Amino acid sequence: MNVLLWHVHGSWTTAFVQGPHRYLVPVLPGRGPDGRGRARTYTWPDTVTEVTPEELRDAPVDLIVLQRTHEAELARRWLGGRRPGRDVPAVYLEHNAPEGDVPGTRHPCADRDDLTLVHVTHFNRLFWDSGRAPPPSSSTASSTPATATPGS
Repeated sequence: MNVLLWHVHGSWTTAFVQGPHRYLVPVLPGRGPDGRGRARTYTWPDTVTEVTPEELRDAPVDLIVLQRTHEAELARRWLGGRRPGRDVPAVYLEHNAPEGDVPGTRHPCADRDDLTLVHVTHFNRLFWDSGRAPPPSSSTASSTPATATPGS
């Protein structure tokens, strides 16, 4: 399986890329936030491949792991118009708790039924209003609305 994800949280990403898949990590000149490429301070396996936006256009991608709201648009552009959650399966992985009114802060993906919303902690799941975004255990987008944390 070819998994596209951005290098956002180094220690989390280091644990994630130890799996049995091929991981495509965007790289840009200057290695800014949208293209850090491979970790320089952590040991990652050879299954993690740096890819430029141009290389992603025709790359086989089986799953997209989104971690920041603007990544959905980056993925669509860099994948030649393929839409996360519609043309390529996608999950949105939420690392952070809401900064606003708890529990009234609605998650940016709360009304999306085309991707799965995964919270890194139970705390996050409780504090976000996750709306109708399907949980990881859903087999279809029309399932009962909920969210989940890994291992739940």
